[in-house]
Amino acid sequence: MSNNDVLLILSNHQKEWEIITEKLLFSTSKLKAGDIVQDMYIKVFDDLTKDKIKPDEIIRDNKPHFGIVKNILKRTIQVKSKLEKRHLSIDQLHKEIEHKDIDEIDVNIEDKVDAVLNEMYWFDRKLFNLYRKEFHSIRSLSKATKISHVTVYKTIAKCKKLIARKVKL
Repeated sequence: MSNNDVLLILSNHQKEWEIITEKLLFSTSKLKAGDIVQDMYIKVFDDLTKDKIKPDEIIRDNKPHFGIVKNILKRTIQVKSKLEKRHLSIDQLHKEIEHKDIDEIDVNIEDKVDAVLNEMYWFDRKLFNLYRKEFHSIRSLSKATKISHVTVYKTIAKCKKLIARKVKL
């Protein structure tokens, strides 16, 4: 199945995506469901061309996988909401990023995250580092360490909240 076929199948469900998006949007948001759905199509196409997702992951039996599409819509809303709060257009954001050395930004963030992690309890730090550097999935980390899925989930969520609060991502 080609990338265009995936987008065609997704576009056949445009109204459903807009309804899901309207339910996910905050009532105070100025964002429009149609715009979010269009951005979702762009995100899906980019992910397909960069092999981040495979066509058979998002389309099964010629029907879209609603859970995956809903997650992409949620992430799109989060990104656009952050832009809205900062009153930046995407062009302005790109200009802002172009003037900074990306490697320098990544190293700076990594250093900040490491500093926050060093303040954490050893178990939380170890589990989060395994998640961040090796497993990238709560399920696979839980399986490999034989620690319950709920414990891993709660620990990772707690670490993410603390890091976001202290690093201000």
